Amino acid sequence: MTTKARVLIADDNPDVRADLIRLLNLVGGVDVVGEAECGSDAAYKAEILEPDIIIIDMDMGKVAVPQGNPSRVEMDGCAAIPVLKARHPRAKLFVLTVHGDPETERAAFRAGADAYFVKGKDTSRMFDLVKSWSAGE
Repeated sequence: MTTKARVLIADDNPDVRADLIRLLNLVGGVDVVGEAECGSDAAYKAEILEPDIIIIDMDMGKVAVPQGNPSRVEMDGCAAIPVLKARHPRAKLFVLTVHGDPETERAAFRAGADAYFVKGKDTSRMFDLVKSWSAGE
């Protein structure tokens, strides 16, 4: 039996999340186990879902009271990256954002991202990496 890589998608845009789910289902070897709308929601859901790969937007908006745990601290995507890496060091953390500037990319890697992709420019490269990582390459 082949084990599929468990993927959590964190983006504040529900259309982006839905598109990523549809495309990841075509990749094969992955199972999208959840989605989150802000950084704190991603941190909370990662604790429950234990994903192998987390795809996260850098500057998601914050929600007033994250679902399921109102005591959590609000975080956008950038603030959530070091929290996610600390709690889930084996998970691959892929940033997928609209920001293609070098400073934002450096900030993502300083925070602990494993890879950085610009929406609409690097998306197919991200899917290739998801596929190769899920295959154990």
